[in-house]
Amino acid sequence: MKIKTIILGCMVCLDIGFIMNFHKYDARNKIFCSLFFVATILVFIWICANRIKRLKMSKQNEVENQYSIQCFRSGMIPRLEVSTLLLKEDEFSSFECDTYASVLKNKRVGSIESNEGASVRVTNRVYLNSGKSGSKEIYKDVAENYQGRFIVTNRRLVFISSGLGFEIPYSKLTSVYSSVNTLNIQSEDKSYGVSICSPEVIEELIKAIIRI
Repeated sequence: MKIKTIILGCMVCLDIGFIMNFHKYDARNKIFCSLFFVATILVFIWICANRIKRLKMSKQNEVENQYSIQCFRSGMIPRLEVSTLLLKEDEFSSFECDTYASVLKNKRVGSIESNEGASVRVTNRVYLNSGKSGSKEIYKDVAENYQGRFIVTNRRLVFISSGLGFEIPYSKLTSVYSSVNTLNIQSEDKSYGVSICSPEVIEELIKAIIRI
């Protein structure tokens, strides 16, 4: 969207320059300036139409999400007819999607050279250093993403992936909460972030299942 706005801004600036010098142009250049001005108007209308369309879709999604949340809170839990998972007895799948999950890992990201001691000047360009020298390693929590399939059943949360996979029974689920486009899952000492559109809806689904 920013690129479109920048392009429109550049076109408007050119139009202003064309208008200010319009009386100096010959007939051919005046026709070109007029066509460029019309093109600017069409681009403006196109950008506005797309923005209105996105706002309508956002409003529609919000209404649908609120309806789904109300259904979950009233005890209406969806059941998928087909599941990727090998379901256990009396288990059914309520939600599945292809996405990615992230996990924080404490990894070495660099090092800092350190020197301890004194530096004594011997000659003009020669210094004698005394003390210890070495490097200090720097560690930081880094999020690693893994592609896979996230599944919500009436008994557990499952993420199937060749790199990172997890299975969390609701009895071991510590917390679940949504933030932006991420469903945050905490199980004892492990935490995961699953990327999902409208994560607040899936959060309510999981909470509704647990209440049953």
